[in-house]
Amino acid sequence: MKITVKRESNTANSTSGTITIDTIAYKVFSLEPPEGGFDETLIADANGTWITPITRHYDRIPAGIYWVEVHESPTLGEVLHICNGDPGFDNREYYFHVGNWCLNGTGAPLDFRTGKKECDTHGCILPGYEHGVDAVFHSGSAFKDLFAIVKPELEAGRKVEVEIC
Repeated sequence: MKITVKRESNTANSTSGTITIDTIAYKVFSLEPPEGGFDETLIADANGTWITPITRHYDRIPAGIYWVEVHESPTLGEVLHICNGDPGFDNREYYFHVGNWCLNGTGAPLDFRTGKKECDTHGCILPGYEHGVDAVFHSGSAFKDLFAIVKPELEAGRKVEVEIC
């Protein structure tokens, strides 16, 4: 089985495209960070406590061939971990997971509880049945369907390839 993520358009905040699977009629929209990535400055921890600002840079996954594995994320639950066998890459925790927004530019909403900009991806790929500017919608159902297709293949010992182009 092969999942293809085809990047089709860019804004200052995000990259949009489509996700397809070669063996069945599955096609949804995708959302990732913009080409060149973005910087995010954290000004509070997860409890909302103000901290010394920390700036991190997040990039989208480079174009290439990968594979997926089921992974239990402490914050996202079950996700599809995108891997290539290089520990430096695999430890970055690139996933397919549920999310809706990638608004990293000027004017992005700020969550005052966490001090973070409104962004559901820090390099990961978000699936959605509908899309808008810098957003995908019905991501929960799109990911649930993707997961239901991929997980049995992995449980049967078959490799699921991902091509990002």
